Amino acid sequence: QNGVQSIVIMNTQSTETTYTVTGLENGSSYIFQVVAINSEGVSQVLSSEPVTPRTVPNAPTIIDVVPLDASIELGWEEPVNDGGSDITGFTVFIQPDGGERTTISVSTLKRIYTFTGLENGTSYTVGVLALNVAGAGAEDTVESHVTPFTVPGQPLSVSVTESDSKTVTISWKTPESDGGRPISSYQIERSDNTEDWVLLAIVEDVAALSFTSDDIRLDKEYSYRVRAVNLRGEGAPSESSSLTVSKWAWYSYIGAGVGGGVLGTVLITKLFCTSGQRRVIASNPV
Repeated sequence: QNGVQSIVIMNTQSTETTYTVTGLENGSSYIFQVVAINSEGVSQVLSSEPVTPRTVPNAPTIIDVVPLDASIELGWEEPVNDGGSDITGFTVFIQPDGGERTTISVSTLKRIYTFTGLENGTSYTVGVLALNVAGAGAEDTVESHVTPFTVPGQPLSVSVTESDSKTVTISWKTPESDGGRPISSYQIERSDNTEDWVLLAIVEDVAALSFTSDDIRLDKEYSYRVRAVNLRGEGAPSESSSLTVSKWAWYSYIGAGVGGGVLGTVLITKLFCTSGQRRVIASNPV
């Protein structure tokens, strides 16, 4: 071993022509010498070529697992112990929960691999092992916690209704797909009939599916749309919905009325007009 000569055994006490030497160090080079012995003495020495014992590698170390849109990126470091022989390649594998394992061979030049064509929202087990001339080593795995995902789909059925003289309510339905991760909020966007959309509000109560805004100007048309947001980011906007809030005109006039059973004069102090219809909302007897 490494130029140091040592006698492993003096005499096998056997005529067998094979012998297994144990307790060696994998990765170290050895030269073995053999002599034959009979009653007349010892033969000449027969020397072997240098021989290096080896075993399969240890497991690589997974250092990065990144769930992406319909894909998962896996990164690793080579094994600390190659088993006494150079690494010849890696095998990565992926298995959906309850499904079959798929394996892919990867060259020694790579320490990263991206699994593609996956289903967003499905959990996968991923892993990697190293190979050398002795065979495949142990695996390093990340089990059942890797879920590819993307941004949510478009919110559906967006509508805008006039709540009263100063507010409008925007309502919507959840997207057909959350992208594989729960929706964390909704973004309400507004446009005043230009090409510019501005963020009006962020709704974190995702069960509400509505938002009431008092940031309006009368007799002005607004368009509203909604985006769903998850851990990946904001999804595509919904179809927009528009509304013009009617102008409210205030009047005061004297009118006839009956109060307490007595015919008298009533000053109507709050009368408004919206969409051509008049309503009395307060009155005071004169």
